[in-house]
Amino acid sequence: MNVHALSASFYDKFELSLGHQRFDLKTLGGDIKMNIVGAKYKLYGDVVYSLFPQISIGLQYKTLEDTAIANALGAKRTSGTDIYFAASKIHLGAIAGYNPVWNATVRATKANELGLPIFNTVLFDWLCHVDCYLSKFVPSTRRQIKN
Repeated sequence: MNVHALSASFYDKFELSLGHQRFDLKTLGGDIKMNIVGAKYKLYGDVVYSLFPQISIGLQYKTLEDTAIANALGAKRTSGTDIYFAASKIHLGAIAGYNPVWNATVRATKANELGLPIFNTVLFDWLCHVDCYLSKFVPSTRRQIKN
């Protein structure tokens, strides 16, 4: 998969993003191209400095450039919207000087079914799911200054 993206943040509260994904289908001889436009608003907290996680709400509008594969898989549409609610937190130096990072996202989608960009087959109208992860530890950048 190839991804190109651009995002801009305003006043540490609001974010706009544009993205383009290309899924290479080497065995089938083609690719699936999808464009994504997103917006996110921070409701509470800070991912680094607040005691509690940063809470955000957002949406993404996704559309396919080529509809042939989606239609062959039974898609009802070739564009759709995700609405999500996310919590994220970095714990600075929490484990032996390392910074664990976690995120949990609840997403309602009409645009992405089970990880495939086929825009909901006849089985679902809205699909809800939860994504959670804990990252590998990121080394702290603290340095000791000598006099």
